[in-house]
Amino acid sequence: MPTTELDVRYRNRRAAQIENAALRVTVLREGGHIAEIFDKRAAVNPLWTPHWPSIEPSSYSRDAHPQFGNGSDARLLAGIMGHNVCLDIFGGPSDEEAAAGSSAHGDAPVAHYGIESSDSALTMRAHLPLTQLTFERRIDLAAPRPVIFVATFVFTDRFAEPPGPELGSEGLAIPPGEEFEQELLHMSRRPNRVTASRGRRSRDRHF
Repeated sequence: MPTTELDVRYRNRRAAQIENAALRVTVLREGGHIAEIFDKRAAVNPLWTPHWPSIEPSSYSRDAHPQFGNGSDARLLAGIMGHNVCLDIFGGPSDEEAAAGSSAHGDAPVAHYGIESSDSALTMRAHLPLTQLTFERRIDLAAPRPVIFVATFVFTDRFAEPPGPELGSEGLAIPPGEEFEQELLHMSRRPNRVTASRGRRSRDRHF
């Protein structure tokens, strides 16, 4: 049966681990990265490890850590390791997003994660205040095989006001000329298949 450790150090970072006879998986408390998937038989971790010393994103300072640069990706570079989560953007933020505090690849890869164990699994959870999202990941190991199960969830506790279509008694109101989207929204009520043809409806074609 897999075992878990919630308070370990990995390459000078606060981390948690789950392992069985075949694998050891290490996740970081800051950034939520899957830093290590260590194959015990091969003695190999296939995930990327930076060649520079890694620090917690929360301890990054532009003045104290000039080696990471001064761009929007500096805080991410300070703590990135292994598998990186991109949420809610991929790549660098816009100037407006950067001014609001967003970093490269969004808030998730620099956030602080609460980690708990249950049923021989690790569950990680972080709230992303800039986007009002909650990111959750559950990691299970199949004992005693070298198999990892990862389930990922993204929750929001509020919806932004839609810029156009509004939810009404007839479902989403689709702007004129967008019959394809309307057809997709109501596919469960209609037996025919649809596909896109210059934004118009086309019946009886396979995707």
